Amino acid sequence: MEQLIKNYVYGLGLILMTFTHTTMANNLSETQFAKNYPIDNVIQLIGVYDDPYHLSIPLLISAALGNATIYHDVHAKMTAAMQKFTQDRAKDSLSAWMYGRMLIAEKYMNEDNPNTLLKLSTFLHNPDTQNDEYKAWAYAYLASLTQKDYIATKVAMLNLATSLTIQVKPENISNALWVWVMIIQASASAQDKTTYDHAVDQILKIAQTKSMHTALEKIPENDFNKWATAIVATSATKMNKSESLPTLTGDPKTADYMLAQVTYELAKQ
Repeated sequence: MEQLIKNYVYGLGLILMTFTHTTMANNLSETQFAKNYPIDNVIQLIGVYDDPYHLSIPLLISAALGNATIYHDVHAKMTAAMQKFTQDRAKDSLSAWMYGRMLIAEKYMNEDNPNTLLKLSTFLHNPDTQNDEYKAWAYAYLASLTQKDYIATKVAMLNLATSLTIQVKPENISNALWVWVMIIQASASAQDKTTYDHAVDQILKIAQTKSMHTALEKIPENDFNKWATAIVATSATKMNKSESLPTLTGDPKTADYMLAQVTYELAKQ
């Protein structure tokens, strides 16, 4: 009987996640920024990679720009890569994270893809999926989609984030900070002030500082420091905690710079 109940709840969760999903147009395709964007910078990110992680970066950037040609090319490559990647059950949480990125990219392009959502939800609801940072990031991506998705995902997302924070080790601070950075983004999108303020507090607590700028410096450059800063800054403006965005500096051809740049530009729309 207990197993039947678990199966019922598991199935019900998938159904609820699938039918509460809607998309909104949210890319930069009609802006002068996108029309003048040096698209070769995005193309060079694709390179010879065929793994989902590296493909997910130009996927997100091209989707944010609304560049359908590059987006559909990378999306097809990533879909094929995920078919192989998901066969390794030791990578279930990683698979959930990658499907989360695909779902966000599809949202930017106003594509309603129930299959991506179903696969993400399946990994998140599977009790065998690893309870690690990758799963927490996947929850945050799902929570960022719509208000209904946020409500349905919030408790599980926060419970996992809290558990990971309690266990955090010095060598894993960056990943722990990124969990709460993504919760800041999700809660700001949902206009959930209580959770937003809690996420800010957790970042400061983990970094052992009273300064958000100092806290984010603990995310190294090779772990997308600029992108994390952009997410926190744009979320702060969305929550009326800040009236301006910082000036972006650095090499415009790096993935970190480009992700941060499109994040700032999306916030201006």
